[in-house]
Amino acid sequence: MDYMTLLKKLHVRYAHPGGKELSEWIAVEAGATTETKLLDVGCGVGYSGALWKALGANVWGIDRDKDMVAMARQVHKGMDVQVAGEDVLPFETDFFSHVLAESVLAFVPQLDDLLQELHRVLKPGGALWCIELTLQDSLHTLSAEERSELLAWYRFRRIWTNDEWTSAFAKAGFSAELQVTGTILDSFQWVNTDEEAPDVTHLTTSERTLYEEHQRLTMQYCTKIGYSVFCCKSNA
Repeated sequence: MDYMTLLKKLHVRYAHPGGKELSEWIAVEAGATTETKLLDVGCGVGYSGALWKALGANVWGIDRDKDMVAMARQVHKGMDVQVAGEDVLPFETDFFSHVLAESVLAFVPQLDDLLQELHRVLKPGGALWCIELTLQDSLHTLSAEERSELLAWYRFRRIWTNDEWTSAFAKAGFSAELQVTGTILDSFQWVNTDEEAPDVTHLTTSERTLYEEHQRLTMQYCTKIGYSVFCCKSNA
């Protein structure tokens, strides 16, 4: 079992820094209304998209994990959720007003391809909202060994600075604005721990060990790595 499989086993609703509260903030800040057409990329069990739907938005979700998609369909009746990869998205050009990607892009192998596809399906002037793991300029404290540990354990494809993320967005035709940033420790201020703590009572011994290792790594690196929220406007 790896980290992603553990998230699925635990039925984690908001597997990103800031949890539900940050997802709610983004939905409100983005101005979700009945006119909104949102694509939730890497939607998981679909709870973030459901926050937008509660504000009146029309929501589509995609995830490459068929089990996650099945769970999302079961939990959120009426939400259009389907299995899809990152290379070619099954949507028309200029279809969505908004795209949401919460702790997704750091895991994507071919990031340039996905960003180009997101630019294609977004209307000109539409917005891509992201929460991503970052190495902030003031936090260049990861040794080569520490970086390797994080990349291997979580299967990240990249740990970038805000400037590196902004450059990648620009290359795909987006103008990125940094909305929120801080350390992983800072992100705890958003989280209602009582509400979002996963139920680990049903885990096997090996699964519990994996979960405890995730907790250990989180605390070990909580002041060394950060998170950022970007709003990326699609240029015509």
